Amino acid sequence: MKIFRFLLIGGLTFIIYYSILWICFDYATIPYPLSVAIAYSAAIIFHFFGNKKITFNAYGSKFRQQLFRYILLALLNYVIQLFTIKFCYGIYGINFYISAFMGVLSTMITGYFLMNFWVFKKRGFE
Repeated sequence: MKIFRFLLIGGLTFIIYYSILWICFDYATIPYPLSVAIAYSAAIIFHFFGNKKITFNAYGSKFRQQLFRYILLALLNYVIQLFTIKFCYGIYGINFYISAFMGVLSTMITGYFLMNFWVFKKRGFE
């Protein structure tokens, strides 16, 4: 059930991310590295709270510690996302949105495991 909730929150986060990315890149014609940064920053706020409350039921846990760990995870995933887009779109000319989707896929597995076993792990296991 936890993986289903993770995928649900991830899907909603993806919609937020992709929508903002589309607005920034296509309509505002912001260069793709900055478009990715803007969209990613907005989406991770929803992602953090959605996963904290819905996926991992981390109520009453150490908020600051979780936030710090999540920020480190988000930075790692941002680098992976940006590298994937640079590699696929910037070097090989694959469609920008397909490249962005590939970047999201590349962070799903590491994101789930690090959130489950490090960011939002239950206190009894610390």
